[in-house]
Amino acid sequence: MIPADDPPDDTGEFLFYQTDDAKSRIQLRLHDGNVWLTQRQLSDLYQVSLPTVNEHLATFTMIRNYRQRQLSGNSG
Repeated sequence: MIPADDPPDDTGEFLFYQTDDAKSRIQLRLHDGNVWLTQRQLSDLYQVSLPTVNEHLATFTMIRNYRQRQLSGNSG
């Protein structure tokens, strides 16, 4: 099942970026003003390992959830 905030597969626009030396090429997807990249694409873009990307995404999610709880008045 696709999460509600993921765009459907048949919508959006694809853009391709390639470095001048042609060693790196990134495909990204634009949908409703948002940029969509897979975890693998993020690791390629930042030249880090996939586990590193996953660690940062987990941290981001934890911080976002904490802030949402703070805004709702539920600190538990």
